[in-house]
Amino acid sequence: PYILEIVQDLIKALLQNPLCLEPLQEKFIPTIVSILSLQGDQANTAKQDIALDVLTTIVRYSKPPLSAALVESAFPAMVHCVLRSDDNAVMVSGGECLRAFIFVSPEQICSYKNGEGLNFIMQLTTMLLNPMNNEMTAGQVDRLVITIITKMGNMLGENVDLLLKAVISKMQLAECLKVIMSLVVIFAHLFLTQMDAVLNFLSTVPGPTGEPAMQFVFSNWLAKQTSFFGTFERKV
Repeated sequence: PYILEIVQDLIKALLQNPLCLEPLQEKFIPTIVSILSLQGDQANTAKQDIALDVLTTIVRYSKPPLSAALVESAFPAMVHCVLRSDDNAVMVSGGECLRAFIFVSPEQICSYKNGEGLNFIMQLTTMLLNPMNNEMTAGQVDRLVITIITKMGNMLGENVDLLLKAVISKMQLAECLKVIMSLVVIFAHLFLTQMDAVLNFLSTVPGPTGEPAMQFVFSNWLAKQTSFFGTFERKV
């Protein structure tokens, strides 16, 4: 853990030098892709979450358009690694990595292989929101969902509704306060930025137990509001 933190700082510094960007990617990306491609017992001992964290740093400090190595090689390897994993750390790191890709170059990622990129985004995000998975996989999902909606906007089409329905489904079974706060912040953000759209969505979609989604979201929100803490309290 100590070496990783120092290496991450070195990578950040190097990536901010345009002359280092390409050589660094040439050195790191093939190794990262090979780690992410491991399966079975090899994957369990390879610390794929660390490889994802390093990839996140490389993407976050790269300038758009992202290189072919990142989009054509690292991006699909990252998605496939996370989709077949049952390791919470890998799922959470994968969500942050996906967020970095979308934040830096949303059009590039969405249009990967004629729309396959959008399918990948939806598959990975709905997996993090799957009520059957460990709820801690959704501990930082607010950052990802808000970035998807903010950065991809019109590219999403009907997928916005699917995303928000998945958020509501996750909210039904969530018990951990951190996860509930993460899910509520998504709606809080939408009330600030897209009031009419989110009101329309919540008033026309049924909640998990049959009542309007508006009633379900607000009853969960208000019941837990007094317990919110840290940045979540201020955001909400």
